Amino acid sequence: LMACVEGAFARNPNAKGEVELAFEIAPDGRVARFAVLKNETGDLLLSDCIRDKAPLWRFPPPPGGRTEPFRYRMNVHT
Repeated sequence: LMACVEGAFARNPNAKGEVELAFEIAPDGRVARFAVLKNETGDLLLSDCIRDKAPLWRFPPPPGGRTEPFRYRMNVHT
């Protein structure tokens, strides 16, 4: 995630705004579904970068062995 944000800053040092992600963590800890719900930075490449990296993320398996939905919001700013 940080590499994507750093890339956005390299393209536009004044990039800022909220980014909201929605994803599901599968029983094996992998990202099953992913979407960028909001990107207020104006940098579409930031969304593309995060979307490309999400399948590589690994999390602890969710309790109960079921797919768990998550939302993550972050504020991008220098």
